[in-house]
Amino acid sequence: MPEMNTRARRTLLTGLAVAAGATLLASCASILGPRDVDIPLSSLQAGLERRFPLDHRLLQLFDLRLARPQLRLLPGDRVSLTVEATVAQSFLRNPSPARWPCPGA
Repeated sequence: MPEMNTRARRTLLTGLAVAAGATLLASCASILGPRDVDIPLSSLQAGLERRFPLDHRLLQLFDLRLARPQLRLLPGDRVSLTVEATVAQSFLRNPSPARWPCPGA
């Protein structure tokens, strides 16, 4: 029986240590408070310009091109994005001639 008490104590002490550690970690997160990150608009704009222009095909009928992204700051810590969008009908283009294998060639 004394072995059981020692094992039970160790289990209880381990559980309490884990609970105390978790409580300390959780309280440390709230001590630092909210985190605010300031990113200059110029670096956001430069990051967007690296990813543009974007070309997409919609429904196999239209070619969409997004270019010239412009960011603006709005009141209330909001950001606005404006892009130039061009839509072209892909079926009106001159398709390249299809090459079919010639039998007997």
